[in-house]
Amino acid sequence: MRKRGQITAFVIIGVVIVILVLLLLYSKKNVFIFSPSQEDLNKVMSDIRKDMISCIGQAGDEPIRRIALQGGYLSTPEGTYRRYDDVTISYLCYNMEDDSRCRNRMLRKVDMEQQLNEALDFELTKCIDMNKLKAWGQLDIQAAKDWVVETTINPESVQVVVNYPVTLISAKSNAVLKEDKFTKTFNYPLGELYKVSQDVINTESTYGEFDQLTYMLAYHGKYRIEKMRPYPDKIYKMNKEDSNYYFQFAIQGEPLT
Repeated sequence: MRKRGQITAFVIIGVVIVILVLLLLYSKKNVFIFSPSQEDLNKVMSDIRKDMISCIGQAGDEPIRRIALQGGYLSTPEGTYRRYDDVTISYLCYNMEDDSRCRNRMLRKVDMEQQLNEALDFELTKCIDMNKLKAWGQLDIQAAKDWVVETTINPESVQVVVNYPVTLISAKSNAVLKEDKFTKTFNYPLGELYKVSQDVINTESTYGEFDQLTYMLAYHGKYRIEKMRPYPDKIYKMNKEDSNYYFQFAIQGEPLT
């Protein structure tokens, strides 16, 4: 009887251990002992979505800030910028000899969007890694070989959409889940400050001087515009009220001879 009792105790302990191991494995991310259900796929896709949006946030924040501080350009070839306070600031209006007016460089919003697309496309390679999301057991993760980045500059935000189809497939059930794109919105008023910059440049290229105080009063203090005069140029720095997101650019001046 004693031996039978010992055997029974060992069997019970063994069953408990097996149950605990199964529960532990089932609870781990992307690990399924049984055929994953649609609910399981939804959970895994939710985790993938969070990782993707976090990755876009990491990849996009720096270039979206830098393109504004550099006057709408991420790349600044020689002769197209000046240095001020250790920042490379692009000329958006070039000097015209013996003329107080300047020649508009014609920065377009679509050009800034394309620059951001290219910058994010490169930066995303540093944090998108579907290999770390590979499933064990009966869940298969299929991802496209490449992605396409679409950046849209809105007045009060910058939206980044990464077209990157990801499909989750249950090996034994009919459960399938697919997501084609992942979206991150940056609450930076790049489009609005770009419009203000164009108002400044259009005035500078037409009349030769821009009165920022009159402009700010006309918009009831919605925008703050600073004008610096590092010889022989002008630099305009602007932001929205209560915002630490800045857009700045340079107007090329003519040195005295």
